[in-house]
Amino acid sequence: MTGTYRAAIDHAVAELRQGRLAAQRWPDGQLVFYPRGIRLGHGNETPDWETVSTGTVVASTTVHEHSHPEYQAETPFTLLIVDAEGARIMCRLAPDRAVPAVGDAVSLSVVSGARGAVIVAS
Repeated sequence: MTGTYRAAIDHAVAELRQGRLAAQRWPDGQLVFYPRGIRLGHGNETPDWETVSTGTVVASTTVHEHSHPEYQAETPFTLLIVDAEGARIMCRLAPDRAVPAVGDAVSLSVVSGARGAVIVAS
């Protein structure tokens, strides 16, 4: 792993541990999540970091059965793909929310759990 990539991952993980979802804003305006150390064809550009807190639902699916014992007790749960200014982020829907329609706006947050940080939409 290159030092630049490692630094990007370390920054993103530190933000998650603080309850923030951080994405990279590159000089051309593109918002990128999952962090990258470099962008091919973009030389030595350095991105800025910003917190992502909202997005628009692109797709959803509800998991009714799961083969892994740790997740069986949590079924059913809904997974969403959310567009946050072009960055596509997979997250779980908060358990008390009705499943949003494609095109609906959602708020994104980071919740710490037994298995680590989870991105949650509500």
